[in-house]
Amino acid sequence: MLLVPAVLGLAFLVLPLAGLLLRAPWGSLPERLQGPQILEALRLSVLTATLATAVSLLLGVPLAWLLARVPFP
Repeated sequence: MLLVPAVLGLAFLVLPLAGLLLRAPWGSLPERLQGPQILEALRLSVLTATLATAVSLLLGVPLAWLLARVPFP
């Protein structure tokens, strides 16, 4: 019963990614990834992901403990 929506959702996620992977210029990819703008974008992405993980851990773990231990009316 839920197979059709699941397949449609999976196709909605996988088909664009497959299209990008098939059209990517794999031969020139290493030199394209070494530009200064690309390296700065990668550095910013890693920094943002690290900070988001740290904030989530610092706020989420104590809040989860509080919600699990304190009885609410």
